[in-house]
Parts: sequence; C-alpha cells; structure tokens
Amino acid sequence: MHLPPSVNIEPPASRWGELLALGEARRGGPWAESRRSLGLPPDRPVILSGHQATVWHAGIAAKWFALHHACDRLGAAGAWLVVDQDPEDFTAVRFPLLLGSSVGQGVWRCAPDTVGTRLRADEPPALIGPFSPTALPPAVQGADATARSGLEALQGALRLHSTAATAAEQVARAVSALLRTHCPEPPLIMATALGRTAMFGAMIDDMRRDPAACVRAYNAAVAGVPAAHLRPLAADEARGRYELPLWRLTPGLARRRVFSTDLASVPAGELAPRALMMTALLRRGVCDLFIHGLGGAGADGASGYDAAAEAWMRSWLGVELAPAVLATGTLLADLGRSPRTDRREADRAAWLAHRASHDPAVVGDEASAARKRALVAQIAAQRDRRLRRERYDELHGLLAQVRQRHAAQMAALTAAARSAAERLRDDALLLDRTWPVPVHSAERLGALEALVGSRLAG
Repeated sequence: MHLPPSVNIEPPASRWGELLALGEARRGGPWAESRRSLGLPPDRPVILSGHQATVWHAGIAAKWFALHHACDRLGAAGAWLVVDQDPEDFTAVRFPLLLGSSVGQGVWRCAPDTVGTRLRADEPPALIGPFSPTALPPAVQGADATARSGLEALQGALRLHSTAATAAEQVARAVSALLRTHCPEPPLIMATALGRTAMFGAMIDDMRRDPAACVRAYNAAVAGVPAAHLRPLAADEARGRYELPLWRLTPGLARRRVFSTDLASVPAGELAPRALMMTALLRRGVCDLFIHGLGGAGADGASGYDAAAEAWMRSWLGVELAPAVLATGTLLADLGRSPRTDRREADRAAWLAHRASHDPAVVGDEASAARKRALVAQIAAQRDRRLRRERYDELHGLLAQVRQRHAAQMAALTAAARSAAERLRDDALLLDRTWPVPVHSAERLGALEALVGSRLAG
C-alpha cells in the first residue's frame, strides 16, 4: 500500500501571519531577558513547537517541517522545545515486520535496560545521562530494507550524539539528524531550562502569594476541557495545602509533585513546570505563535488541552497567551500490503463461529434448530425442577450431537473467524500512523515535507 501523505493545518496558513502579528502585539512585558537566556532573539517574532524526547512518528515530523516553513515564510525565528521533564519511554522503538502474507511488529530497545527502567519509574530524561545505543535485535532481519536502513541510521545518530548533556538531548538530536536532509535543525530548548528564567520565577512568586487562587483557576480551566482528560490539582483548604503545577526533579529519584507547603524547602533548581504551566510560560513570554499537534490544539486547532492553559491564565492572572495553531500529518508505512478486511466483517465472522456451537441453524440443521427451540420453550414453561433438568440435559445432548455431526463446518467457521481477526490485526498495523520516523523512506518523508511546505506557502 502506497497511500500519499496527508496534512492537517488549522487555521489555514493564510491566517498564520495575522496570528503571529497578534502575538507580537501582546508580547511586551519584562520577558526579553528570559528570551535571551533561552537563546532566542528579543527583537524578532518567534515561533515555537516541540515534543517529548522520543523517536517521533510522522505526525510530529509534520510539526517540525511546519516550524521551518512558517519561520521561512513569515521571517520569524524558530526553536523546538524538548519536553525533557516528561519520562516517556523512548527506548522502545517499534518497527514493522513482513511475515509472509501478513505483517507484525518488532521492538528495538535502543538503550540499556537501566535507562528504560529509570524512565518507567518516572525519572525524567533530563536527569538521565547519555547512553551507548544497543545492537539491533535479530528480528530486524524480518523488516523491509527501508526500515532496516532507517534503524541503522538512528543507531548511528544516537552513537554520534552520545556526548550530549542528557539522554533527552541525545534522542532529540538523533531524531533531528534523520530529518536534516529535508530541513535544517532549529535551535533546541530543553523544557527544564524554563526553570532558570525570570518569568518562571515570577510565576512561582504569584503561586506563593496565593496558591488557592492559582489552583482554583487551574481546576476550573481543566474542568472546562473534559475531552483532554486533565487531572485537577489537589486542594486541602482546611490545611492550606495546595498541589501546584510543578515537578520536583532530583537526580536519581522519580519526579515528585510539589505542594504550596513545600516551596520554601525545595531548591529552586529542582523545580520544573508541568504541562499546562510549561505551555503557558512559552505562550506568555517566549513565543508569538505556537505550533501544536492534535493533543495540544485539537483537530480544529482550538479544542485541545492547551485551551485549559488559556482559560487558566485568563482567570488567574488576567493574561492572554500568544496564539496557537495546529500542524500534523499522517504517513503510513509502505509495506507492499493493502487492508483486507473491516471491523464489521471480523465481528460477523467471530459471531458466527461462536453462534454455531449454540444454534444448529447456523450450520443449516433446521430440524435440530426446531427441536432446540421446542426444548427451550419447554424448559421455560416447566415448573417441575426434575423435568426441567431432564429437558435441559436433552438440550445439551442435542447440541453435542450437532457439534459432532457438523464438526467440519464449525471448524471452518472458527478458522474463518481466526483469519478475519488476523487480517484485522494486520490492517491495524498497515493503517497505523504512529510508526516512528526511521521506518519511512527519505522519499516518503520528503513528500510529507513538500506537502507541509505547499500548504504553508498558500
């Protein structure tokens, strides 16, 4: 199957310049020094995007391409935020396998087990050092040449960047290296670096002065975006103890929640923003336009989780954030296969296989089906427990005979159900838009980049 890439840009690119100008107009304020400390120019419009430190899929690559083309078209500076306080397990790199007429998937654990163990224990990659990539697994021989080549390229890029400051930076630069043939790498900003800016300190001061107001506004904003499944912050008003939208990052430990009563004792260097606070900081004082994916922006560009950040800042501090837009894409793996079934077909096959054991009519035995209906009616009408039990035993004896007499047909129905389920599993992999960037050819990634560029040129 060789479906062309697709791209979703919201709102239309023709409005991005207008939105960037709105962002510039509201910027002002005392945050120029914060921009400088992050390596961004204080006197030019800035567009940001970003993602966790993982081996992205093509939908994230579409944001990467959109950042490049938007900056080029609108004359803005750009940067990519690496969300390095989020311990998403980047070590499991999936790849498709060709298994005769079907498909499957393999996993390359690209880092030593200790790295994955620390991530799964909620220790962020900002606190994990770089690593030597592991050998590719034997299963990779079952992948097609494109995927094998891409995984080898990723392995080489991870090795090349094994002198990075952290595992998060290493992974981000390795993935970036795979996309450099399509567009240049923008400056990378680690999300934990926000904790060293003046605007972060100012927001902490606002929380310290009135944590109750901060948390009430936050929880009301989260409740207003139920589809985002955001968790409200804990509030113990009786004790004056409020959970804040912060992480405490201590080397060698899992990240920990921070409460208002902790602020005086937590070293400032161990504080990092959580998701909504992070994007609020970025859109309040670092950038003039932010490019989200589906999670942050929603499919329409305005209904994702960051709508809660906007409502929170507006209610709590009376601040309007810089505009946000949506850029995402879909690129399916080219595995030389096409989908072969659909959910209704597979469900029907499973139903028939199960029903055949209980309904003789499914295998064409109408006489036995009529006798079953009569026995069921007799059991329902019978008040004598002994006679009801006799009819019940007769019913199950009848079904046992039917199963024996029509064993071949039932086996065929079971095989058909199993085959349909297998085809459905294959189709899920064929239609999976989350295969990581390395499994796609340079040609296919180039087509995605060109499509993003054409959409943003209009």
